[in-house]
Amino acid sequence: PSAVLAEAGGVQMTDAGDGTAESVRVPFISVVIPVRNGARYLPVLLNSLAANQYPADRHEIVVADHSSNDGTAAIARTGGARVISVHRGPVSAVRNAGARAAGGSVLGFVDVDHEIGPEWLSAATAAFNSPDVGVVGDLCRAPSDGTWVQQTFDRLRARATRAKDVSWLGSGNMAVRREAFEAVGGFDESLEVCEDVDLCQRMRAAGWRVRAEPLMRNVHFGDPRSLGDVVRGERWRGRDNLRVSFRERPPLRAWPGILTPVLALAGLTGLSGSVVLAPWLGIKPALAAIVLLAVVVGVRTSVMITRPPTANPIVWLRAVAVAAAFELGRALALVAGASHATRSGSEP
Repeated sequence: PSAVLAEAGGVQMTDAGDGTAESVRVPFISVVIPVRNGARYLPVLLNSLAANQYPADRHEIVVADHSSNDGTAAIARTGGARVISVHRGPVSAVRNAGARAAGGSVLGFVDVDHEIGPEWLSAATAAFNSPDVGVVGDLCRAPSDGTWVQQTFDRLRARATRAKDVSWLGSGNMAVRREAFEAVGGFDESLEVCEDVDLCQRMRAAGWRVRAEPLMRNVHFGDPRSLGDVVRGERWRGRDNLRVSFRERPPLRAWPGILTPVLALAGLTGLSGSVVLAPWLGIKPALAAIVLLAVVVGVRTSVMITRPPTANPIVWLRAVAVAAAFELGRALALVAGASHATRSGSEP
């Protein structure tokens, strides 16, 4: 990269490499961190932000503190962040409150239990050099020393290997053009989850591109550590899945994800009913329900064992276990959605 010669008012004079100077606009980015009782994770995230080589006067950190009582606010201020207090609403409302308090033309959203890479700020702002890009980000990664469940769960993520347009990005690791964010009304505060899918849908409907950028590397320490965490997490995440999916006409590629929870619930209900009514119905209905569940879990498993492809039988067995827990959680979400408080091992 060219060397910075001088900067003022958000414009840097850089060495173009041939002895001449050229001006480069440096966007001001506000990183919004929604948090409730995140003292355990916040220092790691703040340190990773500090490791980014980005002009100090062209970025800020806004911690939207949702009624923490563990010293989160003090840690944030010590780390150079500005803290605002939010006392009610889901995480979508906490993010919106942080955005309203922020001053950047680019709004970065990072959840507290994440750690970003050293190129995050530069990659996020550079993406908006294209005037029609409204959202940029990347799917997060499991911690390198995570449990086998975390490592297997990570196989569900279809991360981009190069910058490309995508249909949605997670709100725990994204940046948005403020102009576009405000034009569509920010995150929908009526949603407990899937607010990121909904935001990206509305952005695309308004003509903005949603762009995956692998340089926005991000590690998520809150990935489910156990199979029970997978069930609880998907029971929580799945509660608004169908509601958001049908706000626009779903593309064909989205239908498997929409239908599998319904089919899993049908299979579980059918199996339970078949066991109770076995003396009258015989074994065939139970076998049919088992086959349906096997197909649903098998589809999810096949996705996991191809990212990357593996013939390791241990990986296959682990994928089956995680896929079964995933589908159980999503099926339960259709009839008994969980609150964020029941989700283990993560923060807003």
